[in-house]
Amino acid sequence: MNTWNDIEVVEESLEQPIPASIRDLAAVAVAVIGRDGTLRDANRGFFNLTANRDPGETTADVRDLFVNPRFYQFAARHTKRRDRVIYRGILNFGRGDGPVVSLKGTIYTHDDDLLVVAEYDVAELERLSATLWRLNQDLEENQHEVVRLRREVKHERTLAAAALRDRDTLLEALSPRNESRNT
Repeated sequence: MNTWNDIEVVEESLEQPIPASIRDLAAVAVAVIGRDGTLRDANRGFFNLTANRDPGETTADVRDLFVNPRFYQFAARHTKRRDRVIYRGILNFGRGDGPVVSLKGTIYTHDDDLLVVAEYDVAELERLSATLWRLNQDLEENQHEVVRLRREVKHERTLAAAALRDRDTLLEALSPRNESRNT
């Protein structure tokens, strides 16, 4: 047994482990999983999805990593299709109360196991990145406006305080008490 990122990988009866050419890819998640949820092999992209895994946990059960669809929804499925696809669509991965990551993927039958191949939607990530950039630009502009408005408010307060002092001085000078002193 090998360990990688604190997850035990069980390699029994795996005819074709994940090829070395995709083992270190992070934008693509590939895993061979037993129908009981036992992780048999995975690449770095799949292990990155398990970041919230309790380090004290020694089992390789990844069933709870599948948020939607749930693991049980496809684990018992079999297919007679030539392409061996049992699910194609969005796969949501996450653990507990942590963040959920959505990938576009396909689940194939692989002998008695399941082969999960999923990828980040690069076009969507680029769109989100552009949106984030625009929001950061707006935030920066708004921060500059807040600084400008604070300076303006400070200046207006100074003027208001001076005006109040002038008013008080004028009222003092015009008060009946001061008129009797001046006569």
